[in-house]
Amino acid sequence: MLMTGVVWGTTVLTVANRDYLKSLMAQVIPAQRWGVCTPPLPTSNAWNTKNGWGPRPGGYRLNSLGHIGGHGHNYNAVILSRAPRGFYYGRDTVGGVSRILYAAMAAPLR
Repeated sequence: MLMTGVVWGTTVLTVANRDYLKSLMAQVIPAQRWGVCTPPLPTSNAWNTKNGWGPRPGGYRLNSLGHIGGHGHNYNAVILSRAPRGFYYGRDTVGGVSRILYAAMAAPLR
């Protein structure tokens, strides 16, 4: 719901609020660019993302939410994960889900 409001608007957020949030979510440093915006995305794709991660009992939790637009894409996604084998395992898993989702969202609905 939050990303829907940020991307497409809501009565709670002004246009200035939305633009500010999207600008922050588009300034992810390369080392933290994973999850919903997992490369390789075409450079003309617009994306906004927020990732969160941390150690938890039994492994790591990695969460990613964001919006992808361009090249026939216009969707919000949230990927939540639990990675018993650690951060890098979880990051790679979330990235794999993101790539599958990106490919599927470009296909026409049947």
